[in-house]
Amino acid sequence: MRTSQRAAHWGIVGALVAALTAGCSLSPHASLPVPGDGAPSIPAPIDHGTDPDAGLDAKLLKGVDRGSRSDEDRNIYASWYTLPTEPEFGQGQERAIQSEIDAYVKDIPSSAFGGVAPPELNTTSALTGASDRVLGVRQTTYTFMGASGGSAYRTLWYDRENRKTMSTRDLFDTDGDWEAFRALTAQQLSANAEVFDEEATDPAERLLDSVNFDSAGNALVEFDDYSVAPGSVSPVIAKIATDDLLPLLSPRGLAVRAAGMDPAPVAPAPKTTDAGTSSRPASPEPSASAVPQRRKAPDCRKAKCIALTFDDGPGPATGRLLSTLASHDARATFFVVGPNARRYPHVLKQAAAAGHEIGNHTWSHRSLASLSPEEGRRELARTDDAVSAATGSAPTLTRPPYGATNPQVNRLVHTPVVLWDVDTLDWKHRNADTVARAALRDAHPGAIVLMHDIHPTSVAAMPRILDGLAARGYQFVTVSELLASSRPQAQVTYSHGPAGK
Repeated sequence: MRTSQRAAHWGIVGALVAALTAGCSLSPHASLPVPGDGAPSIPAPIDHGTDPDAGLDAKLLKGVDRGSRSDEDRNIYASWYTLPTEPEFGQGQERAIQSEIDAYVKDIPSSAFGGVAPPELNTTSALTGASDRVLGVRQTTYTFMGASGGSAYRTLWYDRENRKTMSTRDLFDTDGDWEAFRALTAQQLSANAEVFDEEATDPAERLLDSVNFDSAGNALVEFDDYSVAPGSVSPVIAKIATDDLLPLLSPRGLAVRAAGMDPAPVAPAPKTTDAGTSSRPASPEPSASAVPQRRKAPDCRKAKCIALTFDDGPGPATGRLLSTLASHDARATFFVVGPNARRYPHVLKQAAAAGHEIGNHTWSHRSLASLSPEEGRRELARTDDAVSAATGSAPTLTRPPYGATNPQVNRLVHTPVVLWDVDTLDWKHRNADTVARAALRDAHPGAIVLMHDIHPTSVAAMPRILDGLAARGYQFVTVSELLASSRPQAQVTYSHGPAGK
């Protein structure tokens, strides 16, 4: 079920209004309420892959990158896959994500984001099929509407030969085959006593937008939360048996099924010669000579210290950022999300070796304040594992997405909790000059500065920021170095350090 339909179906508008009426304005660092028993659950995964929630190993796609988008004002985060030589692959995913964002922004009043339980939209992507002909990506969009939440699923199949993104309907040639597939799905739904009668007998076409294939070649039709059954029911998946399915699939559908049931490594396509090239620059490796030597950290009670922090990475431009930091003998702190840590382990290893600090920013950038304790611990533990695998050490700090924390969230964490007191709004401006001006204007001794290394414009702003702050006598330290004199405690929140002379 898409966002606009979901809001009406859940019947939570009244609850949202009540929450807003009862609540007060929420500052960026305000504590959020502790969720009750109705906290949303993590959806059931498709049944193959070494990491079920993450889908197949992205290393199947040589040269794959990750695109990301965030809107910190509206609590929006989305990630998807990109291939430098096949830009249409990422563009199709972006279009689908943008449709979700547009509906979310339209449905939710701007006043909702100042309430005590802000809405959230979070889209993660998982690779579900790979072959020389077809690539499959399953998008999970979780929406929290201020009182309740749920997930919607969409699977996009990318035709590499025609450079076109396909929907479920494209897997069937004739209307008759498509209607027969719908009838098989209805038959499976009818066997589930919890499914709404109208959907069991005639599932709407819009509900069939997430179809994947298990290792036996059966089709798995995955339904959005609340779309065909009450929210108390576990995620509904209808399995269409191979024998029934095969006569209905078109040649494209058969290629999709093969890519899902028996995924194989994929070589990059030849680089395009027209304007269809990747907009995301490659991440250059910092040279060995550019890696700064270990140095004694300054006493930030006496020195003029500032901590530069970067969220949501690492990304394609993080290697270039490391080289820039090294040329200025600057240390920084990186709060990473799990999938990017897994995608760029070599970058994290280089960052740690250069003296930078690695912090935990959760696995899927979900607001920890809207999750149950079990789900929150899982978000943190998975990223701990990814960072440990890359660097040999677990993260030393934690930054909750959106700065959304409360006593329950802090109790989940085994490190100090780090927020910020200078926000460059780099995710909004996407302009290097604007970001540099904001950082230089708002910097002060003891500041913790928020930026995002997933944005090339933020990385491009760094030489000007570093030159400008160095000229004013600042020393660039990690967050732990900045807070050292405060003897930071686990499960305690910090947003700035001492203002040295």
